[in-house]
Amino acid sequence: MRGWQGDGDAGGDVAKLTPASTDDETRLAGVEGTRTAAGASGVAGSAIAPGSLLGHTYRIEALLARGGMGEVYRARHAELNTEHAIKIILPELASDSRIVDLFRREAAILRNIRNEAVVGYDGVFRDENGRLYLVMEFVDGPSLSKVMREGPLPPATMRRLQARLMDGLAAAHDKGVIHRDLSPDNVILPAGDVAKAKIIDFGISKVADPAAKTILGDDFAGKYSFVSPEQLGMFGGQVDARADIYSLGLVLAAAAVGEPLDMGTSPITVVEARRAVPDLGRVPAELRADLAAMLEPDPAQRPQSLRELMRASSPRADAVETPRVEAPARRSRPWIAVAAGSLVALLLAAGGIAYWLKPGPDRLEDPAVLLPQVEAALQNFTCAHLTARIVAPNVEVSGYLGSDADAEQLAARFAALKGARQVVNHAILRKWPLCEELDILREQTISDPQTNVTPEIDLGGQGGLYRQGDSVMIGVTDRHIYAGESYLYIDYIDVAGGYVVHLLPNELRPDNRVKAGDKIVIGQLPQEAQDYVAQPPFGTNIVVAISTPEPLFADPRPRVDRDLKLYLSLLRQRLRALAVDYGASLYSSSGIITLTPAQ
Repeated sequence: MRGWQGDGDAGGDVAKLTPASTDDETRLAGVEGTRTAAGASGVAGSAIAPGSLLGHTYRIEALLARGGMGEVYRARHAELNTEHAIKIILPELASDSRIVDLFRREAAILRNIRNEAVVGYDGVFRDENGRLYLVMEFVDGPSLSKVMREGPLPPATMRRLQARLMDGLAAAHDKGVIHRDLSPDNVILPAGDVAKAKIIDFGISKVADPAAKTILGDDFAGKYSFVSPEQLGMFGGQVDARADIYSLGLVLAAAAVGEPLDMGTSPITVVEARRAVPDLGRVPAELRADLAAMLEPDPAQRPQSLRELMRASSPRADAVETPRVEAPARRSRPWIAVAAGSLVALLLAAGGIAYWLKPGPDRLEDPAVLLPQVEAALQNFTCAHLTARIVAPNVEVSGYLGSDADAEQLAARFAALKGARQVVNHAILRKWPLCEELDILREQTISDPQTNVTPEIDLGGQGGLYRQGDSVMIGVTDRHIYAGESYLYIDYIDVAGGYVVHLLPNELRPDNRVKAGDKIVIGQLPQEAQDYVAQPPFGTNIVVAISTPEPLFADPRPRVDRDLKLYLSLLRQRLRALAVDYGASLYSSSGIITLTPAQ
C-alpha cells in the first residue's frame, strides 16, 4: 500500500505502508516450498575416542553409527550412570549453517513429540570445544530391517507392530511433523520386541537431509525403496502426512514378507512401480486390506490420517479422540501446486500463467529422463526458491525468483530443455525484500495452514483489496498449541519504502500476549482508524503474522523500523535462536494487501 499512513513513531514521521511497483507484479514463478539443503554424503572424519568426557557430563563408550550429518555414540551420564545416545554434528560440517539448522530442527522436533514409540529426546547442548550435540534415549536392540532378514513376521506380531508404529507416527502428525524417511532401518526393536518398537531419525523431517538422495526441491526426501509417489512429483506432488502413510505401508509389507517389495531400482522403474497398488500376494490375507488402502498411489484415495486408519483397524469403545492434522481436499486442477494461505499462493491468485511452448515429441519423455535436466535448470539462483515436477504432458515450474535477470535465465534454460513438449510456468517474480521475507518464513517457521496451528489472517476489504480512502482492517486469530499464552507479532512490510510497520506490539498495543483462539483486529482503535487508510502510491505489500512461545525481542521495537534490511536480518537471527528450543513450534502466516485508486 503505499498507502496506509500512520504517524506513529516517536519522531512524528508519517509512515506510509507502501506497496510494490507494478514491475514487482511480473509473474514468473509461483509456489513456495522448502529449499533442498546442499551437501555431500559420506564425509570422512575421526571418531571421538572411548572414555572421552563430553560437556563434563557424558562419557563416550562406543561409536554406534555414522551418517551424513553426524556420528552417534553410546554414552553414560557421569553422575547418574544412565545410558544415552548422543548425536554429534560432524566437525567438517559444523560451519555449514544449513547443516546446523537441520541438526537443530531434529532436536526441536523430537522435543515436541512425546510418545513411547518415538525415540525420547533429552536436550541439545554445546561442549567445552563448541561442538553441538543432541542427547537422546539410548535404545538397545536390532533394527526392523535386521529382524525381518530372519524371515517374515507372523500376522499376530505384525498387528502389534502396526499398532505401535501407527501410534508413534500419529503423535508426530498431531504436531504437524512429517517424517518423510520411514524405512525398516529407522525402526528399532528393543530386545527384539515389536511391542516396544521405536521410530528414529527425524533428521529430514520438514527439511531435506543433505545426505538423502533427492530429486527436486522439497518434493522428495528419503530412500527410493520406501518413498511415496507424491515425493516423486506424482499426483500433484503435495507431500503431507499421507506420504508417511504410504511409506509405513511399504515398511509393514516388507516386515510381513521378510524383504522389501520390489518398488524399482532406477528412476524409471521407481516411478512405474508407483502407478498402481503393489502386488501384495505374498502378504498374509488378514493384513492386505489395511496395506492396500495405505498403498493407494493417489493420496486422495488413501486414509486421510493415521487416526482415521487406527479407528478403522481396531475400533475401541474407550478410544479418546486426539487432535489430528487432516489432509487437504484435492483441488479441481490437481496439477496446480498452491500452498493455501501462504504468501506465494496469495500472489499466484492475482497473477497470470505463462506457457513456454516448445517444438518436440507428441508425448512427454519419461519423467525419469527429464528429471536431471529439470533439476539442473533450477540451480544457482540467489534469493530464490524454485521447484519443478513432471505432470504429463507438461513440465511445471513453480516458486519465486528475485531478479529480472534470473527470470530471463530460467526461461532460457527451459527453452533448451530436451524431451518436454511444453513447460507450464506458475512463477512469480518476487524482488527483494519479498524473496528474503519468504525465505525467512519458509526456513524458520511452520506456515502450512493444514496444521491448523498457524495464525489465521483475515485481510479485510475485498479479499485484501482496498481502494483509496478505505480504512484498512486486518484480523489475526492465533491458533497455537503451546501450553498457555503465546506472543503474536503482526508486521506490515512496505516494499517500496523499505521499512516495516509493527502493527503488534507497538505503543498503541504494547501487550502482544494471546491465548489460542484470541483474535486481534488491527484498525479498530481510534488512532489506528486515523492512521491506517489506503493512500497512494498504489500497489502490493506484505502482512506477516508470527506466533512464538517466547518473546521474539527483549526490548520493544519502534513502531516503524526504517532499515528493513537490518530488521529482516534481526528477525532471522531471533527466529533461529528460538528454533533451538522451539523449532517445530514457531508458526507464521502471510498475506497480500493491494491498494488501488478510487473508482
